[in-house]
Amino acid sequence: LGVASETAAKARLKMQAGVRRRARSTIRGSIFQHVDLAELDLVEGAFSSLAGFQRMKDVNKWRGHCGPGLFGWGGDGNKGAMLKHCRNEIREALTTVPAALDREAVHNFRNILGWMADRPLPESQRLGYAQDIVQVAEVNGALADETFVQVMKQLTTNPSPFSELLGWKLMLLLCQRVRPSHGLEDFLRTFLLRAVQNENGEVSSLAKQCISDLNVLSAPEKVVCGEENIVPVEVILIDRTIRKVHLSQDGTLKQLAERLAQQLRITNAPDFGLFQSTEGLDMHRLLPEEAVLSTLLPKWRQLLTNTGRASQLLYKRRFLRVDESLRPGDLMHATLTFQQAVWDYLRYPLPEDPEALAKIAANIIIAEGDRFLPIVQAGRLYDPGVLEQLIPATSLCLQNRGKWGALVARHHTILRRRTDHSEPRLAKMSRVLSLLQRMKLFGSYYWVGTQVASLAADKAAIPEAPARMLKLNQREPEGEYWICVDLFGVRFISINSTPDCGFSRGFLFNEEAVERVLCWGGKQNVVQFVVSSFNPQQPAAGRVPMTVALHSPAAVDVAYTVHTVQRMLQGT
Repeated sequence: LGVASETAAKARLKMQAGVRRRARSTIRGSIFQHVDLAELDLVEGAFSSLAGFQRMKDVNKWRGHCGPGLFGWGGDGNKGAMLKHCRNEIREALTTVPAALDREAVHNFRNILGWMADRPLPESQRLGYAQDIVQVAEVNGALADETFVQVMKQLTTNPSPFSELLGWKLMLLLCQRVRPSHGLEDFLRTFLLRAVQNENGEVSSLAKQCISDLNVLSAPEKVVCGEENIVPVEVILIDRTIRKVHLSQDGTLKQLAERLAQQLRITNAPDFGLFQSTEGLDMHRLLPEEAVLSTLLPKWRQLLTNTGRASQLLYKRRFLRVDESLRPGDLMHATLTFQQAVWDYLRYPLPEDPEALAKIAANIIIAEGDRFLPIVQAGRLYDPGVLEQLIPATSLCLQNRGKWGALVARHHTILRRRTDHSEPRLAKMSRVLSLLQRMKLFGSYYWVGTQVASLAADKAAIPEAPARMLKLNQREPEGEYWICVDLFGVRFISINSTPDCGFSRGFLFNEEAVERVLCWGGKQNVVQFVVSSFNPQQPAAGRVPMTVALHSPAAVDVAYTVHTVQRMLQGT
């Protein structure tokens, strides 16, 4: 029996070594489909504890964490949490680094606390920390290992699912850009392999991708098999995290989107597309699937030179639907859909009823409880940057922050009493989505435009458009509007609308509609629609084709978006 046990132990060690070896080479992640990692007892391996890392400081000599007070003085520094999650800042680096870099290591950990929402910050400030953290690890090789160790520490026994998920997104970004030292690499890979077993499917997926991206970084030649002129392409998601995809520079955006959907394990890939996200602009530009990387990216570099604005590829839903629900069987699809719906909501262009918005805000707090609950419990809803994550900017100015805070807090108290705390997060997210779907412009693209009463022939986007111009609003023939496009049609909503009143007129794509869109076009700063409608001067003629023309800087984008909708409706 003893011989059998010894043989089994040796076999287990060989299996551990084999899985680690295969995990070092996987690019597509196929190893995770064939090996039961739970049987490998990875926690017993030589690289399971960071305390064994050669450059790790002795816990008895480490100066510990700062205290929770104003100046961080007092206490033993909570040294027991040296390699576990802690919300307090550290007094010195966790690993041995040059003395000149110790302060920067401490500052980088403070940024990690901010990125992972362990340190309260306005969302706009938090979003910038991930790039800063990774840049420190990239620029200062001596701090690369320290940064990996700091993130691994904060991911260990982290009680907050929200903070943990943000930490894994940061870990993925590190694995895409920074190579750990040879001494740390086995500790890091063991940590990642253990995380693959995480019950949270999103964390498990991120850990698998970390392993694949770390392998690409270590041996980029493994990616080029079967393809030529391979280049790494960075794509941002709606939560501003980054994914890296390797593709031929002659590849199309459709191929890139398909490759990214595979990486994210999204089953319904056609729902998503690629957009241009330009620095300083909230509007995202829908890009043609046929666009080629080798043509597109040089144009963006030239745009950066000319304007100083950098552009990035953004992967998100092409259209959100008013009748859809979140898919339990496709977690990443559901998560990205929810995040995009909230992102769009916070940038909603029209003021809305404060009671309805406060109800939505309360549901967002419940859905992302571990992110907002400490703020609500501390009565800090009024703090700068908090309401901005719950109420659209266009409505936030309707009343003072005190009233908004009290209104949201009241709705949250009512909702909390009615909510089952064991309810799955997906159900809470679905409730938020259903409320957002009731909003007038849910799922719409929108741009600003001014109607024009006449148009020179050389400016026309539709050469043979009807001469008869339709005035959208008889009282304001050259009014300024939000041009709103969704899967149902085109609406024109006065720019100065309020929750109580405002002009709106729409034309549907449905052939049976009384007022419908017949054709469209965009040229330079002019967008034109030929619509079927009643001519108020000749009502007996019934519905007749007339032209609606507007000046808009986004004229071509408006026309292309309508074109995309038509292709979707026709199934092409």
